[in-house]
Amino acid sequence: MSSSHWFMTPEQVDLSGLVLSHYRLTPQQTKWEVREEGSPLKPIGGDLREGRDRERTYLQELIQRLNEAFGKEISDKDKVAFAVHISEKLRDNRTVMAQVRNNPKEQAMRADLPGAATKAIVEAMSSHSVLSRRLLSDETTRDLFLSVIYEMLKKDVAGELLSDVREES
Repeated sequence: MSSSHWFMTPEQVDLSGLVLSHYRLTPQQTKWEVREEGSPLKPIGGDLREGRDRERTYLQELIQRLNEAFGKEISDKDKVAFAVHISEKLRDNRTVMAQVRNNPKEQAMRADLPGAATKAIVEAMSSHSVLSRRLLSDETTRDLFLSVIYEMLKKDVAGELLSDVREES
């Protein structure tokens, strides 16, 4: 799963409502510092690799927790895909999202999240069953579906499709 699907690009960020209330202008450095050959340059900021490593560690921890829940019989990709599916369904529930954003985990877990998650799991079970039966029994539908899957794979647009569906809801 590509992490590029889960983050906005600078072009996608709407800055139209941004108001600068405090700012400071400082003159730019006009002279270039000459270094001796072989003298190492030191970075002035954090390391991007550090952030990616922390994100990768966090994602590996989530997969480990899914393994604890489901065992090794189911592939990591299937477990992650199912978790993403359910989380996206829950993301559409404004009440659940408000509770998740504004409360600690223990409190959110005693609110609407468990019931909404159970409902999403039941809906996924029935909707995937209906879709699977239709694809397996109707060649025309299967061909159309595979054409869409091909395009999604070719252009790597799964994340964008999720975003578009979420915006339409």
